Amino acid sequence: WTECAMPVGAQGGDMPGGASGGKVALTADATAIIYTPSISEKVFRSTDKGRSWNPSEGIPGSAVAPAADMVNPRKVYAYDSGSGDVLVSSDGGAEFSRTTALEAKGSPLLRAVPGREGHVWVPLRDAGLARTSDGGRTFTKVSGVETCEAVGFGAAAPDSSYPAAYLWGRVAGITGIFRSTDGGA
Repeated sequence: WTECAMPVGAQGGDMPGGASGGKVALTADATAIIYTPSISEKVFRSTDKGRSWNPSEGIPGSAVAPAADMVNPRKVYAYDSGSGDVLVSSDGGAEFSRTTALEAKGSPLLRAVPGREGHVWVPLRDAGLARTSDGGRTFTKVSGVETCEAVGFGAAAPDSSYPAAYLWGRVAGITGIFRSTDGGA
């Protein structure tokens, strides 16, 4: 393990109340680290393995948790749970722009699908689960998902080419952890 420098204003001692932690995304080719401190009005980006940091533009701070596309190293996605805005970067997290909006108050923990460029799923809590396959331009709701707090992916089932999707939420009136081996169809 090699320690990375922290962005100014993101170190525990520099944060209000000594806060620390946050969320990290790494581009598909590992050329950029995108860091959202737990309490910050900014998202930061490093292209030198964490030796220096610059603020990302067009993206709010603590209400987002950027997720890098796992195929295209230029694409990074974010969902602003406060406004519902979907934000996309086409330059590895340096600058974000709004592509569309979903319901507000979902979980900021969107997930990019391994091995699928432009596929992103957003847990919308009481509004269900939304997914895109076009890099965030349009979204559809996943049928049958009543609530979704979190979503993640694992290896594809033997008879499927799409990664297995897992969610914590409510399906058919039952709350729990669910698995889909058919892309949520």
